[in-house]
Amino acid sequence: MKTLSSCQLMASYVIKNKIQHYHGVVEIDSKADLEILKKFQGKEGFFIKKFLISDKFNANRWRVTWDAILQDVKGFEGQPIVLTPDKDHPPVAIQNDYKVGEILKVEIDEMFHKVYQYSEITDPVAQQMILDEEIEFGSPTVVIYNEETRDEVELGDGRIETTLHRFIAAQDALVGNPAYGKETDNIPAVCTGDGPGCAMKLLSVSAAINDDNTNQLTIVPFVKKTVNSRYSSQDLAIIVGKIHNAPEADLDSCVERKIKILHDEHPDWDNDQIVAVAFSYCRESAMEAEFCTTDLDNLTNKENEFKLNLENLSNKLKN
Repeated sequence: MKTLSSCQLMASYVIKNKIQHYHGVVEIDSKADLEILKKFQGKEGFFIKKFLISDKFNANRWRVTWDAILQDVKGFEGQPIVLTPDKDHPPVAIQNDYKVGEILKVEIDEMFHKVYQYSEITDPVAQQMILDEEIEFGSPTVVIYNEETRDEVELGDGRIETTLHRFIAAQDALVGNPAYGKETDNIPAVCTGDGPGCAMKLLSVSAAINDDNTNQLTIVPFVKKTVNSRYSSQDLAIIVGKIHNAPEADLDSCVERKIKILHDEHPDWDNDQIVAVAFSYCRESAMEAEFCTTDLDNLTNKENEFKLNLENLSNKLKN
């Protein structure tokens, strides 16, 4: 039996119990000078430093407290840097499928209440994308510790401010355009070599704070349940098969395109998993709702909305 890592165990618990987690999208500036070096801290590799998290409210009105950072931010050390084919953040449950590097160390700036990460990028494609300035944003993900450590305050205009007094570190994703604007999170240094010189370069540069973040609950298990209650395995095989075999030009929705990609990338996945992950990725899809409640009526409404959209997709493919 395969032994799960602490990250995988955490992810499994999060998915099983539908625990809310938050993504923070921040822009990367990779235009800084590059320094070619051989080692970093005695190890050869490709290293970056960039902003990770702060205690400020973001544009989506959630934050972690400074006390939470002091207690929990070290949990990012050893967690994955992830990159998906469409430069989006993957669900926590399958984040290791997209691992391209690892967070080696976090550095806490007590004066300005910021945290930076020192990370190694081990995937050659991801390395080249950073060097070619194709990676625009970083997206750290935190999971709520428990309901007792989360405060929510209604602002009176329909919005809610959320404060996390503890959190579980999950991942940092290299992503494309965020849902809410383009603020700054620099990768202020890229090192591809020697330790002392690279360390000095990383320590001497600064990163800017971003206040734009997104949040959502991982919805893959919910979507899988909904899919399986609506369609037989044979129906799903027909739907996914038609999408996969269709010309790219005929796929006019994010979900369709993502299903095609996932079918190629993960031939061992069941069709319900492919459809569920596709819906969880696509911000423009019907399932890009923020599942921030366990209210049964709300979940029923979302389920009905999902069924309608999936039925429309199915009908389109049958024509």
